[in-house]
Amino acid sequence: YLACIPQFNLENLTLPGQVQTLHLYDRPLLGALAFGMAKGGFLVHAALDHEAAARREFRLHKYGTVLKILSQKPSKQTSKYGDSSVSRLVTVVGVRPIRVASIFQTDPFVLAAVEDTSHTLTSDCPARASRVREVFAECARLRSEIGVEGVGDVDLDN
Repeated sequence: YLACIPQFNLENLTLPGQVQTLHLYDRPLLGALAFGMAKGGFLVHAALDHEAAARREFRLHKYGTVLKILSQKPSKQTSKYGDSSVSRLVTVVGVRPIRVASIFQTDPFVLAAVEDTSHTLTSDCPARASRVREVFAECARLRSEIGVEGVGDVDLDN
C-alpha cells in the first residue's frame, strides 16, 4: 500500500516526469507524507472522483501517478480568518503511472493498493518512454557534475 495525496483538480495532477511542489497542510496529508517518507519516499497522486463525491462517496479516479519525494521544507498555512497552522512544501517528481486498484483506508490518511501500468507506457509509447529515461539519465549526470549525486535519484524500474 502507498499513501495517497488526493488531488481535487485533475488539471493539477502530477504526471510522470513532471516536477511539482505540493503544499500539504491538513492532518491527513501530513500523515500521508510521514507514511510515505517512512516507506522510501514514495506517494501516490490521484484525482478525486467528483461524481462519487456528489453521491457522498469517497472514490479516486482509476489512474494516478507514483511520486518520489525530492525535498520538503516547513511552511505556514494561513486561513482566510488569519489563523495559521504548520504545513510542508514538498517537491516531488512523477515517477510512473499506476492504476488505483483499491482504497485500503481513508482515515487518518488515504492508503491505496496500486497496480503498475508502466508497461503500458513503454508498450504504447516506446519513443516517449525512451525520452523520459534519457532525461532522467541526464539529470543524474548533471547532479553528479554539480556535486549533489544521489539527491533526488529516481529508479524508473522500481
